Amino acid sequence: MTPELKAKAKELVDRGRHGDQNALALLEEMGKNARAGLPAAQEPYRVVLEYAQGTSSEKGPMLPDEVLGRMTCLRDPSCPPNVVRDVLCSLVPYASSGAIECACVLICDCRPIDPGFVAAIQNAFPPQLRGSFQECLTKAGESFEIRKSLDAGADAGAIVAGNAIGMARRWQGVRRGAPLAFLSPDIGWELEGG
Repeated sequence: MTPELKAKAKELVDRGRHGDQNALALLEEMGKNARAGLPAAQEPYRVVLEYAQGTSSEKGPMLPDEVLGRMTCLRDPSCPPNVVRDVLCSLVPYASSGAIECACVLICDCRPIDPGFVAAIQNAFPPQLRGSFQECLTKAGESFEIRKSLDAGADAGAIVAGNAIGMARRWQGVRRGAPLAFLSPDIGWELEGG
C-alpha cells in the first residue's frame, strides 16, 4: 500500500464523515465494486475500510458528571455570558461525544439567541479570540469549515462556542419558519430538493 493511497483513503473517509455527498458516493461505489470482485477496487477498498475502522471508534470520552452538571446552567436564561462561555469552552475535550449538540439544544430551548445575546457571549472572550468566535458563529454546522479553523490553529474554545451559539441560533430560526437551508446549504439541498 503506497503512502499516496493511504492519504487518499484518509481524505475520502474524512470528507464522507463531514457529509461530502461526492465522497460518500465514491465510497459506496468503491464498496460495490470491491464486493463484486473487481480487482482494481480491492486494494483501495481494503485501505479505506482499514482507515475507517481504525478511526471509527473515536466517539470521544464520556461526559463526566461534573461537565453534565455545569451544562445544566445553560438551561437558565439568566446564566451570565462568561459562564456560558466557560461551559462551552469546557466541552472541547468532549466535542465528538455529542456534548456540543446537547449544549446547542439547552441554549436554544431557553432563550432567544438575538444579537444582544451573541454579542454578550462574544465580548466574554478576550479581544484576540473574538474573531475566531465570530468566524465559527457564521460557519456554524459546517463541520469541514470548522475543522479547517481548528487545523489553522484557531482557539478551540472560541471555535466550539461560536459553533454552538451559531447552531442554536440556526435551530431557532428553523423553528420560527426559516427554510431548512438556514441550518446549512447541504441540509437544505438534501431535504428541500436542491
